[in-house]
Amino acid sequence: MAFEATFPLLILHRKLGPGVLLSEVLFTPQYSRLANHTDVTANQLAQVLEAHCKALDVDEFVRDRRAVEAKAESFTVTVVPPLRDGAWREAVQVRLDAACWVQDGSFLA
Repeated sequence: MAFEATFPLLILHRKLGPGVLLSEVLFTPQYSRLANHTDVTANQLAQVLEAHCKALDVDEFVRDRRAVEAKAESFTVTVVPPLRDGAWREAVQVRLDAACWVQDGSFLA
């Protein structure tokens, strides 16, 4: 069944370095784009998401859009060196940033 829907795209942009930007549509983490400007990634993501939505039936589309507000979280993971690596001797703490939300009763990031 054909249907038409309009909804905002919530895009998370992450600067990875000078002239390198990773952008991802929230609630559809399988789609991301790497470019040098937010406008470029936003247009690319809009195009790929439009194609994705056209391939869905109504039930799948609604299931994809049921997510609620997202929250930014940061957490730190300590990575210990392998026992046999003489070059790496001290544990390293890595900070990870995530966008988190609840969808279909599951906590996603």
